[in-house]
Amino acid sequence: MIRNSGTCSMTVSLFSARTYLVFCCAGLLALCFIGVPVSGTEYTVAPSGASFTSIQDAVSWASPLDTVSVWSGTYPETVKITKKITLAGVDTGAGAPVIDPGSRGDAIGIAADGCTVRGFTVRNSESDGILIASNGNTVEDNTLVGNAIGIEIASAGSNTVTGNSISDSRQAGISLKNA
Repeated sequence: MIRNSGTCSMTVSLFSARTYLVFCCAGLLALCFIGVPVSGTEYTVAPSGASFTSIQDAVSWASPLDTVSVWSGTYPETVKITKKITLAGVDTGAGAPVIDPGSRGDAIGIAADGCTVRGFTVRNSESDGILIASNGNTVEDNTLVGNAIGIEIASAGSNTVTGNSISDSRQAGISLKNA
């Protein structure tokens, strides 16, 4: 007569149950991240009373996928975007925020793919109001006044430029350079 105490069978069943549980938990965890949009942190720029008073400081501090919200006011600076972010002008009751670089070059330069710039008045640049030198960006709902070139797209592709108002440009409203 052969006796089977069931010990071996119980160990295999216990191991299989644990393995099954681990795989189920790993699968559920993976499903939690599939198709979930990733968003970053939002930073606020204002002439006073916000985390930042300089747009460039906030852009430099931001990480990819972050949003830099700029409140109404005039910002005498240039802005260079080198990572995938959203730069959004917010009219807090005093009009769109104004970027006025004077004679210091491009008002906004976009050098990273996949950025969005919207809701600004860009004026008085001795160069480009907005320079797009990367791919897959969206530039929308901006007002560009009195720049040498309103918007220049240079060696870039698959960009969306829509709803912008460009006036009083000294050289061109929109320039395509090797685009």
